[in-house]
Amino acid sequence: MAVLNAWQRIERVIANKPFGDGIDGAYNSSSIPTMAPISCSGNSGSPTLNLGSAGLANGDLVGIFQPRGTGAYNYEINMVISGGGSSTLTLKENLHYTFTDSGASQAFIVKIPRYTVVNPASGTWSIPNWDGSIKGILIFASNGGFSGGANIAGSGRGFLGGTGGLSGSSTGRQGEGDAGDGGSQSTSNNGSGGGGGTSNTNQCGGKAGGNSSSADGTTIGFGGGGGSGGSSNSGGGTGSGNGGYGGPIVMIYAKRVDNVTGGINGNGQNGQNWGGVTGGGGGGGGGGGGFVLVVCEVGNFGSNLITAIGGTHGNGNGPENNGQDGYAGRIAIHHSGPVTGTTNPTFTDVQDNTLIDNSGFLGLL
Repeated sequence: MAVLNAWQRIERVIANKPFGDGIDGAYNSSSIPTMAPISCSGNSGSPTLNLGSAGLANGDLVGIFQPRGTGAYNYEINMVISGGGSSTLTLKENLHYTFTDSGASQAFIVKIPRYTVVNPASGTWSIPNWDGSIKGILIFASNGGFSGGANIAGSGRGFLGGTGGLSGSSTGRQGEGDAGDGGSQSTSNNGSGGGGGTSNTNQCGGKAGGNSSSADGTTIGFGGGGGSGGSSNSGGGTGSGNGGYGGPIVMIYAKRVDNVTGGINGNGQNGQNWGGVTGGGGGGGGGGGGFVLVVCEVGNFGSNLITAIGGTHGNGNGPENNGQDGYAGRIAIHHSGPVTGTTNPTFTDVQDNTLIDNSGFLGLL
């Protein structure tokens, strides 16, 4: 498995600081840090990035993502050096990738907070839903460390599931995926989005959402939405089940990670059951798991406190009409020192001896 590319690392723009420089101080709130992703576009080899609206400042560390369309799963880290407060930014480094925000393609930029320590003792960090308005992500850096009991709740915060409730003899709707919007009545998958169920008297359950990100985190994306169940009753409504939403993106760059007892939930949402109305109908497909990336020196992750599993299927009118279970997402841990613990699914373990911060900050352990 590969280490992160140079353009996916914080030290690309903050020299010798793989976990940031702590400019935003300590963060101990039980509420999630505010994320305000903005749509964007720009060309590979250029430092110019055009935004859908203003909202970033000079000096901001940023992540730029292409979750959908051309170049899906590409991302990079950069810094704003001029144009802050406007919709045209100049970045410190030329863009490595081209980012497109048009039609089926959708790219966004988000500020990466740079904390000294992150230690929320309790509460729930609820990641906002993607819901087509470019959310569904949590990303921060800490040059001290990350610990505490706050629960990071992200189940179903990724791509949208197909809408059910179909009547008559109808094919289910696709979930949203890396290929574009969901919603079309089709049994074909929509990239990582699951296809809809058939309009037959069996196999009318929605298909599973997936996640085609690389296991090592060099490409990252949301979990795909599950397809909705189809309807096999030509005589009336059946209330076929909705597809589950996919899981979110969670990215943590922290010198030390320990005692994250509240857990990190990057799961896909369960598919919805058939409505039980007269006739035959399919359950929704489960949403695909999201992506959790942790970049650290050392870490103690406990026992299955970090998850990115797929959502379970919705039940149809008989087991032959159940939806499919969503596919598991990805978890990758890049580290220079020892790490312990287990995750579900099992994390991809990437040893990277360059992940050393020599700033002298003692951290949490």
